[in-house]
Amino acid sequence: MGRTAATLEQTVKLINDAGGSARYVIADVHDEQAVRHAVEIAASHSGRLDVAVNSAGVDGGNDSHPLIDYPLETLELMLATNVRGMFLSMKYELKIMSTQGFGSIVNISSGARLTGVAGIRATWPRSTPRSA
Repeated sequence: MGRTAATLEQTVKLINDAGGSARYVIADVHDEQAVRHAVEIAASHSGRLDVAVNSAGVDGGNDSHPLIDYPLETLELMLATNVRGMFLSMKYELKIMSTQGFGSIVNISSGARLTGVAGIRATWPRSTPRSA
């Protein structure tokens, strides 16, 4: 599942060329019914869903601001994609996996949790005394 056909087609080709079997569905993780439909399509071919990999995520792009100046719109997009999108995916994947009694879900997060992001800070700007 993804939002752009070109990347999905490329991924499916790589999997099929390696001897695997793959299909894709265009969907947006912000849309609950699209996520539900995509998961149902994934399970429809074999009647099972053995493995699901969720990797949708956004990082705020070039919005490099101190936390106190961080745009609320950017935060809302990140929460809608990284948290709600992941939740919706797992919700519908688990419905199928719990019925069949098995399955594995891999959730891929941002690498920023390991390295941090330059320019993003929760501290006071340097011009403000820390004792304030």
